[in-house]
Amino acid sequence: MLRRRKSERTKPLPPSKRLRVEAQRVLKERVQDIADKKGIKLRFCNLKECENHMQILDSPCANIRTEIGWPHGVPFVHPHDLPNKAKIGFLEAYEPG
Repeated sequence: MLRRRKSERTKPLPPSKRLRVEAQRVLKERVQDIADKKGIKLRFCNLKECENHMQILDSPCANIRTEIGWPHGVPFVHPHDLPNKAKIGFLEAYEPG
C-alpha cells in the first residue's frame, strides 16, 4: 500500500477548486436540507436558460428560488456549474461571513 507524505495531504486547494468544493458542501448541507423540509425537489436549470428565467416573474424556477431563499441575481443552476462570481454570491447567501 502506498503512503502519501503528510505535506501532500495538506496541500491547499487553488481558489477556484476551493470555491467549487465549498459550494457543493453548502448545497448538500444547507440548500438540500431546506428543500427537504419544504418538500421541494431541486431541478436545476442550465445556465443559458436560467439567465433568461431571472428576467421573467413566472419562470419555471421562480417559485423554487423564492421558497428556498436562492440568492437574487444567481442563476438557478447546480453550484458546480456556476461561474465563480455567482458561486461567491451563492455562498454568501447561505453562509454569511
